[in-house]
Amino acid sequence: MVERKTSGFAIASLVLGIVWLGGIGSILAIIFGAVAKKQIKENKNLSGNGLANAGIVLGIISMGIGFLIVGSVLTVTWVNNLVTDELLDDTEYTNETGTGSDFDNLEILEHTLKSEGNEYFSVYYVEGTVKNIGDTQISYAQINARFFDTDKALMGNGFDNVIDIDSGMTYKFKVSYLGSGRPKTYDLSVSDSIF
Repeated sequence: MVERKTSGFAIASLVLGIVWLGGIGSILAIIFGAVAKKQIKENKNLSGNGLANAGIVLGIISMGIGFLIVGSVLTVTWVNNLVTDELLDDTEYTNETGTGSDFDNLEILEHTLKSEGNEYFSVYYVEGTVKNIGDTQISYAQINARFFDTDKALMGNGFDNVIDIDSGMTYKFKVSYLGSGRPKTYDLSVSDSIF
């Protein structure tokens, strides 16, 4: 009687079906299982049909679980973004621009309060654009934002620097809120320093 040898592809199929390896193992488990079944069918000296079947089944199951996990994460992220966008839709905005010769020439064109994150941790910031409407270059200015709660109490402030902005040039700014809680309103000003 000839001793039968276990197919290496069947063993690899079972191991990869168990290990998963971020989804790659699942795909390889199915492929190796199919190759092992074909080898075993063609070569009567090979065994491991049960191992190949188990590897294929585990590969299919772990691939399905992987799809469920990815789908769940994408769904939670999408829903969270919808909820965050809805929360920010009712925010009131004000715009107060500072005074001074250079700062009269720096116009805040547009701005909006945005949020990134999830239900456990969110970062809020004001994003917008300023334009030098004067005839000379502005070498330095600061876009200042004050953040307020629903009772109009100051929660915190932040700033972004504008450096060497030529006449007619626009600059995109981003002022982050580093405090705790969700700001309801904000105001903006332009200065040479927040101090």
